[in-house]
Amino acid sequence: MPETMRCDICGGTKIGDVELDQDGLWVCSDCLPRLAASPVGELEDANISDEITALKGKNVGAICLTLNLPYEPPFQRIVDHAVEMHNNCMSTWSFETQWTDGTTVWRDEAGGGKVFVSGDDEVYIRKGLMD
Repeated sequence: MPETMRCDICGGTKIGDVELDQDGLWVCSDCLPRLAASPVGELEDANISDEITALKGKNVGAICLTLNLPYEPPFQRIVDHAVEMHNNCMSTWSFETQWTDGTTVWRDEAGGGKVFVSGDDEVYIRKGLMD
């Protein structure tokens, strides 16, 4: 019997219908069309790519307290999301990427847990499934 994979976005399990995307997330065919086409770090603008790529692996605490990032795009949403995570005692989670829709993806210290953070005025934190 084939292994059943779970979608990291909705948690659904459809045998043979879940695939690994470019961010390393398992995504089902229902969720795939709703995701942004590519992470911000892979856009054509090299300045944005370099800036976002430089944050990969930095933890919430560093982004909130020590990096002193400018409060402007592309950092504004990352900073807002990091502050919300810090307020929820998630300071050790590390930044992975930001999607073109503004959703940020973070990993726990051990590298197995994922969190998807979205929203502007109200920030929503959704825990993904373990790898």
